[in-house]
Amino acid sequence: MVERSKQVEALASDVEKLWADLVDGNRYQIPETPEDLQKLGPFPYFTIGHKWVYASDEVRRTLLKFAEVIRNGLGPDIFSLSTVADAIRDEVKSHFSSDQAKPLTERVASIIDTVVLHNRRRLFLRVLHGLDMHGISEIAHGSWRIVRLTNELVEEFASRDVGDDLWKSHIRDFLKEAFAGRTCILVECMGDRELARAKAAEIAQFVVNSFRYFASIHLTGVGRAHVTGLRLDEPSRHRMVDTFEQTLEKHESTILGADKESRQAYPINQENLTRLRADWDAEALWSLAEKTDRTDLERAIVTAVTWFGDAHNEEDVQVSYVKYWIAIEALVTAHRRGRVSSRLKEGIRVMLKHAMGMDVNKSEIQRAYGLRSEIAHGVCRSLATWRDRNIANQWACQCIALCLRLCDYGYTDRRQIEHQTARIDRILSEAEQRRMQVRQDSESRKRQDPR
Repeated sequence: MVERSKQVEALASDVEKLWADLVDGNRYQIPETPEDLQKLGPFPYFTIGHKWVYASDEVRRTLLKFAEVIRNGLGPDIFSLSTVADAIRDEVKSHFSSDQAKPLTERVASIIDTVVLHNRRRLFLRVLHGLDMHGISEIAHGSWRIVRLTNELVEEFASRDVGDDLWKSHIRDFLKEAFAGRTCILVECMGDRELARAKAAEIAQFVVNSFRYFASIHLTGVGRAHVTGLRLDEPSRHRMVDTFEQTLEKHESTILGADKESRQAYPINQENLTRLRADWDAEALWSLAEKTDRTDLERAIVTAVTWFGDAHNEEDVQVSYVKYWIAIEALVTAHRRGRVSSRLKEGIRVMLKHAMGMDVNKSEIQRAYGLRSEIAHGVCRSLATWRDRNIANQWACQCIALCLRLCDYGYTDRRQIEHQTARIDRILSEAEQRRMQVRQDSESRKRQDPR
């Protein structure tokens, strides 16, 4: 109670001037004639009895400032601005509806109480296409789980609704039609409806992107990283794309109804899931989805996985190629400006060497990054091929994997990684120069002594 009292007093002090502006009657207008009503429109700010009350633009701006102060005080990651603004507007209406004056602290407490009522644990359900679970009933971490929605779960969700039997029947029918028997991701989030829904969508999409990353780990070695496709259900149920094809030499025509997502599902069994958790830091990656106090390196990993997943799902090879490079840059160079090309060559070379023992020379990295820049900036002297895309996928995969491992080793900042990669790059370059000098000396001796 003491803490709440202090919070109310502090917020009341912060909004004192704003509240005075909000309850200034001169900033509101009540239409008195049909002409006034026509001018003001059919949507009053609020009503008091039979009176329609309209607010000036200044009131609307002031209320948003007021809402931002309250929202920041309560937690910007719990309540949306619209939820707080609605509570404030109701309190303004209460002020004008009553002749009894109340202290500002009481008004602020009332606003807080109204807002806090919206903070509830909510469940969100989405269909997840492209993930085939074999011998696994559930994949879960933190607030989310992936399951095949059974009739038992349908009944559980429908029966616990507070509505009457008719409404429960509607819920049951909807869940059976839209979700029963399909692989789904369920996410639980706290907050008001708007913010909880946004958080759930963000978590669900991050989980999908993580499985796109895992599918690439399994398939990149055979050059088939893009044969699988995972995605959340889309609003439209029409997934067919009408296409027309004609061979001009023979005038043969084909009319097709092609599925716009023709990729294969990513099959996962208990053995693969165990390996993802043990060898590829799946739990560490999934934990980042809900972590609020991420380090610089963790934020970069989340950004990289987001771009990686988007690149994997992208059908346009050129756009996909650029997105893979954005994922790589998020890990290697995005933390500071300058020398981007040379820093990428140093960082990628060392990271790939460390992650998988892969020797990639700087000229190859320069060519690949140059192609990315040409596509991104519209120069396009050449186009990225499927092979280019697969290589970018592989490089991004390994950079993400290494950074996850480095998090486990205690790294928190990309500058730490860059310092180490620059040092190792110098060592590798010096070793290459020595090997080159040895070869040159050997060839020189051979020329001088042909025997």
